[in-house]
Amino acid sequence: MTDTPREPPHHPAPLTGIRGARIRDSTIAFLGYTALMLVLERRLRGTGGPGIIPFELARTAARAESIMTRWGPRGRRAARTSLWLDFGYMATYGVFVGLHVDRARRMLGHSPTPLLMVAGAVAGDAVEGLSLLKVLSGSRIAVNARRAHLAASTKFALLIAAGGYVVAARVGERPGDGSAPGSTAGSAPPLSVRDAALAEVSSHRRLLRTGRDGRLLSAAMLPLLERRPPAGYGVLTTTGRRTGIPRSKCVRVIRRGDRVYLVALRPPHLAVSRPDAVQAWVLNMRADPRVRLRIGDGTFGGVAAEITDEPDLARARAAICDTVYPFDYGECLLHLRGMPTRSKIRRLHRYWFDTGIPVAIRLN
Repeated sequence: MTDTPREPPHHPAPLTGIRGARIRDSTIAFLGYTALMLVLERRLRGTGGPGIIPFELARTAARAESIMTRWGPRGRRAARTSLWLDFGYMATYGVFVGLHVDRARRMLGHSPTPLLMVAGAVAGDAVEGLSLLKVLSGSRIAVNARRAHLAASTKFALLIAAGGYVVAARVGERPGDGSAPGSTAGSAPPLSVRDAALAEVSSHRRLLRTGRDGRLLSAAMLPLLERRPPAGYGVLTTTGRRTGIPRSKCVRVIRRGDRVYLVALRPPHLAVSRPDAVQAWVLNMRADPRVRLRIGDGTFGGVAAEITDEPDLARARAAICDTVYPFDYGECLLHLRGMPTRSKIRRLHRYWFDTGIPVAIRLN
């Protein structure tokens, strides 16, 4: 695999001049347009039905028709107005996010490739909008509901990846703070973890170099994943081992029956210096294995445990490494240099599994 050409790192001055004015103006326009869209969102909810996002992610004709029935004629008119206005909103948030991604990639010395995340999100939003307008008009509801779901999932994945990229660029300019608090030896031997990290480090972007970087990225993704997790992802809630306060974390999860598999990650830039690092949520789980998991199928209680049995490890590795969902392409773009492919996604997940801490949750 060849690396994406890189520019020399650029450390921008405070937001002044033309670029600063553009970011300021785009922020004002974005916030103003968002306020307008929220008015329509409240109007939709005022009909007794849901907002526009559940309609975007309905996926099936039955769900789409159920939402339209709950909206009634007044709600459907509001939804149609919202979808038409959304084409202007695409331009507003596209410029807003694009300027921030451009600034982030200049800070990191990257090529303009990350801007494709924004272009892809806007394109997905356009396909989604056209498809939902056809659903509202009663045209091929099943086909257009599926198309809108795929386009919306792609849009959200790319926007989350873009947001994480911007956050990680800002964090990456600060001194690192090591691994997560309370690190102890993990399930893989430190030497093998360090060797694997050294082999992979050149192909990974320098976005997640510390435990705090991962926590900030997770915090940026939480609002969306708590609302409607995409396939293959969820929100894990553990109990703080010191405070007793619930702690939530975005995770990649694969469900097989009543068991869910996930991995505590060790990004290579962190694993080179701290191969025995353990994430805080694993330490919480060791203290109290009772967890709550929000996934696309709903919210479940469960009991979590690290996987040590060889047959179970093999099943978990196959589930985690061989399964590829649309959202994984955004994850791959966030972590690996170059454009994401199915083979790169599998390679990334094999690295996560072989160097991380595999965990299984038995759902109640």
